[in-house]
Amino acid sequence: MIPFRFIPLVIFLISLQNVSFAESTTSHKIQKQTGYIESSSTIQKHVEAIDDQTQLQREITRNLDHEIRLQTRYQSQLQRQLEQLESVVDELESEMSNIRQTKVNLYPLLEKMVTTLEDLVRTDLPFDKRQRLERVERLNLDLDNPQMSEAEKLERILIAYQTEIQYGTQVKTWFGRLTPTQEVQFIRVGRLGYYYLSLDTLTAGMWLAADQKWGALGADETAQIEQALITLNDGGTYPVITLPKAQ
Repeated sequence: MIPFRFIPLVIFLISLQNVSFAESTTSHKIQKQTGYIESSSTIQKHVEAIDDQTQLQREITRNLDHEIRLQTRYQSQLQRQLEQLESVVDELESEMSNIRQTKVNLYPLLEKMVTTLEDLVRTDLPFDKRQRLERVERLNLDLDNPQMSEAEKLERILIAYQTEIQYGTQVKTWFGRLTPTQEVQFIRVGRLGYYYLSLDTLTAGMWLAADQKWGALGADETAQIEQALITLNDGGTYPVITLPKAQ
């Protein structure tokens, strides 16, 4: 039996033991709660990390989907452009084929035009004949010039034709040599008549196209030529002149 005087000490020790036990239990619970909180925090961080990755994947997926749609529209646009380009190429090839065929057909035409022009000059009134034949010869050289396009060749031929056409509307007088020893005054009325008058006004002549030579005129016709030259040399505007009829 415990003596009475020791009972308070025992009670104190028991209380101290209970307090220690209670503190130990509380500390254990705190540690356990702390561990639970730390575990929950780790899990939360892991969940947040997974959520971040999920959001990132969704963003990547949206970007890829947008890029795919853009690429699809771009491919469709390229396809339409390609089809249009193929159509243009087909048209160009057709035009080039037509141009090549035109060039094939154009050269004989140009050649014929130059030949026709040369024949005209040779059979026409013999005014400025050397100059006109030289122009035709240059056209023949142009036809054989590979550095000139058919368009340029055609342009020069048309200019030559235009020049010959203008001769048909001109009325001109000038001094020149009928022969190496005889100087005369010429008069040309378009392509209707070509005449000369000697400087002493005693003789005159008219170009005979059928015979391709000069024919002498009588006194009356010579007087007509002289009067026509006087009228034209006076500088009258559109004078009325009378000339022998060309044959």
